[in-house]
Amino acid sequence: MNRMIRILVLLIFVFVFAEAHAAEQGILDCKNEDKDRQKEEMMSPTPEGIIKQQLIAYNAGDIDNFMATFHPEIKVYNYPDDLRFDNKSDKRVAYKKLFDEFPNNHAEIVERMTMGKFVIDKERITGRGDAPPMYVIAMYEIRDGLIYRVTFLRDE
Repeated sequence: MNRMIRILVLLIFVFVFAEAHAAEQGILDCKNEDKDRQKEEMMSPTPEGIIKQQLIAYNAGDIDNFMATFHPEIKVYNYPDDLRFDNKSDKRVAYKKLFDEFPNNHAEIVERMTMGKFVIDKERITGRGDAPPMYVIAMYEIRDGLIYRVTFLRDE
């Protein structure tokens, strides 16, 4: 009988250990799935992720990483159809000047909407000298993993 109890305890121990191990593996598998998903997002960033990269570079005044988020054929408009830039080099010159003139320039996302290849942000812009905060709505269109078109709506 004593021997039977020891065997039963041993079996319970093995069963509990096996269940714990299986549960741990499940958790590790979930963590690996999360890592795989994150890696996949980095390989093919979402439109929202691209805009996030652009915003980080904008706020840092990092012209190279900022421009790296834009399509070679970038088009930038003021609503509805006032074309401001139709190539990267003109946009680079203008934003380099902006970053140099206002090193404390900062954009904060107040609201965001996304749909497919579009990201629409309401942004609060500060750090432009003594100017009060400015609000703009920016509608971004993503093509080939880069910002292809931006349309700004400004309160006048």
